Amino acid sequence: MRRSFPLVCMSALVLLSCVVVRHDEKDAGKTKGALEIYFADGSFDAKAYVGELWDARLLPYSTEKSTELSSLLERLAADEAGASREFGRRQVAEGAPFNFAVRGEARVLKVNTESRVGIAELDLLSAPGAAGDGKADALLQIGPVFKGSSIRDALPFVSFDDFVNQLDYAALSNELNARVRDGVFAETDPSAMTGKKLVFHGFVTYERGIPVVVTPVRLEWK
Repeated sequence: MRRSFPLVCMSALVLLSCVVVRHDEKDAGKTKGALEIYFADGSFDAKAYVGELWDARLLPYSTEKSTELSSLLERLAADEAGASREFGRRQVAEGAPFNFAVRGEARVLKVNTESRVGIAELDLLSAPGAAGDGKADALLQIGPVFKGSSIRDALPFVSFDDFVNQLDYAALSNELNARVRDGVFAETDPSAMTGKKLVFHGFVTYERGIPVVVTPVRLEWK
């Protein structure tokens, strides 16, 4: 479903600035395969944790388990509950938004860098090499400030129950976003993005009525 992006982009940015942490108060135990070494001395090293996680588990997951974004949006519009259960992941509590690993090809229509939370408008392409319709379907975070917890909250091998407290859990999300800034966009010039095609793998949080904002973990410029 097409939406008028100039009217709703601000809502998406407000959403990105909010981090809601929900979890079951019952002790569910540690997630199988959790990287417990980073909690051994009672302090959490978010940078080391992400360094271990990124190439070994996160990037493979984003490739193997991602859903094509334009198709996902169509499925969500038709049957939000069913598509969310099939493709998404959320915190334990009812009412928390679902998060998704996504991929796609798009053309950059417009870049907004007036805020440090830079955003690009994407015209999603229905197939590789296809021409778009010139309308914005999604937003792409381009930094230099990246917000939100879509990456963390979409990963099935990361659980709040693995962390000592909410601060450590939030630190993980911040470090994942820092890795996007320092890695994915390390050599990207936002002023040269408009009009270019790209292939992306990333993560989104979906809430009906608000444009999805892709936090990319891999970009390929065409």
